[in-house]
Amino acid sequence: MNGILRDVAERSQGWVRLIDATDQLCDADGGALTETPDGDPLRQDGAHFDPPAATWFWNQWLAGQVAAAYSTSGP
Repeated sequence: MNGILRDVAERSQGWVRLIDATDQLCDADGGALTETPDGDPLRQDGAHFDPPAATWFWNQWLAGQVAAAYSTSGP
């Protein structure tokens, strides 16, 4: 799936930005992290962020990435 997403982003550079969160959500071996740096669980159901994890991810990383990707100066 990641390869497909990268291909679409590459073909659609004028309007698609790929924000890769692997470094934020995986350990050095590529395994999924289970908790935030504060110790809150990321996904108790195994798939969806818990509310504290979603807040952490948006505030600490994703909001800045989205703003940078869509700034007038480009990614």
